Amino acid sequence: LGTYQDFSVMGVVRRIAGDASIPNTPFLIVGLVLFGLPYLRIKSYANQKFQLLLVASVLIFTVIFSSGSESPTYIIAFVGVAIWFVVQEVPKNKYVIVLLIFALILTSLSHTDLFPRYLLDNYVRKYSLKAVPCIIIWFVIVYQMLTINFETIKHEK
Repeated sequence: LGTYQDFSVMGVVRRIAGDASIPNTPFLIVGLVLFGLPYLRIKSYANQKFQLLLVASVLIFTVIFSSGSESPTYIIAFVGVAIWFVVQEVPKNKYVIVLLIFALILTSLSHTDLFPRYLLDNYVRKYSLKAVPCIIIWFVIVYQMLTINFETIKHEK
């Protein structure tokens, strides 16, 4: 629990619960099911927005469900966050902007000298909070991929 690894879904739960023995398997099973559900929407495959959301989901999933995730690993997840943000409808909903700012502050800036050392040591590292914005955004991506009617969206050239 005191290492600089496991900035993941499992790491957040383990650190908040204070129990390093919590297994990965239940989280991975739930994550894989949620990750796989959008793949059942075969008619959406041809839609560019669906494709980009799928790429964003893959990029974020590989980081937030890896117990070996470290701070530098989040460059991969943040590319997924950026793709997700760009794909959102214009004008952007307030929750989309709030999530992006939340991710910028907690995921990108929290391990820099711009972030207060006290907050970094006592909260962000202690509870793996660096992962939280990406976890939330990944759930939003999965929700969007399952609920948006991509068949009615026209392709942009």
